[in-house]
Amino acid sequence: MKKVIVPVFYVFILMAGTAFLPAPTVEGNSTGAAPGEKAPNFALEDLHGNTIKLSDYRGKKVIVLFWTDWCPACMEELPAFNRFYAEAGDNIILLAVHIDPTNDLPSFVKKKKILFPVLADHKGKVSHIYRVNAVPTTYFIDEKGRITRKHVGVLSYENLQEYCKD
Repeated sequence: MKKVIVPVFYVFILMAGTAFLPAPTVEGNSTGAAPGEKAPNFALEDLHGNTIKLSDYRGKKVIVLFWTDWCPACMEELPAFNRFYAEAGDNIILLAVHIDPTNDLPSFVKKKKILFPVLADHKGKVSHIYRVNAVPTTYFIDEKGRITRKHVGVLSYENLQEYCKD
């Protein structure tokens, strides 16, 4: 029994110690992502193998949605995001960052008829930088690249319209 407790204790100490390590930084941002701050840039592949960078959309409003396909709340808000994306056209960019690499994402997107771009955060780097600890989490970014709002939980179509007003 004593042989098991000692290694478990050391693992616990190691894990507790990592809580005090700084998060990875992107473009000088070490504080995570909060309203009023510059949105950390990222580059991820979409389902067609194209590299998409947040900075490519400077000058446009951007919504970054962190989600998974096994999350009931994420599934609940998909129709609202599809409708919003279809109606927004080129005025607002929507990037859905999927944070679970284990599932067959292309088949899921096709089955659910998701209209907006889906990016794969296979290593969890972007969700870590944005300090996403619950899904769905949605960031609203203005034309200057600043985060205007962070929302954790389900968004309705009406919420999306309200949060994206000028």
